[in-house]
Order: sequence, then C-alpha cells, then structure tokens
Amino acid sequence: MSSFEERARAEKVRRLVNVLDLACVEQLKLDPIVQARDFAVRLAAMSEAGWEKAARVASVNVPSATTRASVIDSYYERERLSRQVSA
Repeated sequence: MSSFEERARAEKVRRLVNVLDLACVEQLKLDPIVQARDFAVRLAAMSEAGWEKAARVASVNVPSATTRASVIDSYYERERLSRQVSA
C-alpha cells in the first residue's frame, strides 16, 4: 500500500469513527471512550446496512473489510488506553 493509500484509509477511518462516536452517544447512550470495548463488539456485529449508513453520513464510500477492522481496532485501542490511564 502506498503512503497516499495509507493516508486516505486513515482519513476514512477518522471520519467513520467521528460519525460512529456520535451514534454511540445519541442512539445507544454509551460513552465511546469509557465503553469503547462494548461499542467495538457491537460494531463487529453491525450489518452491511449499518456500515452503508455510517459511510453515507461520513461522506465516504462503504468501507472495505480492512477499513472496518481498522475502525473496530480503534475502539479496542481506546479501551486499552483508558485502562492504562485508570491504573
């Protein structure tokens, strides 16, 4: 993957995470930082229609499996970092 492709994927992940953070708070009443692991589990089970809607709101193309995994991993990383901070 070229550096251009890496930057484009990182931007797409960032935009999707921003949209999903809002949905997490507004629709699920979860804190996307404190409850990041719970949200990551929900994202891993999210339907194709859910990803399509998130992509539409984020103004990006429907994410590939690799991009979806990066989005989900970002929530697991948040959970890991929050445990370190609270320890």
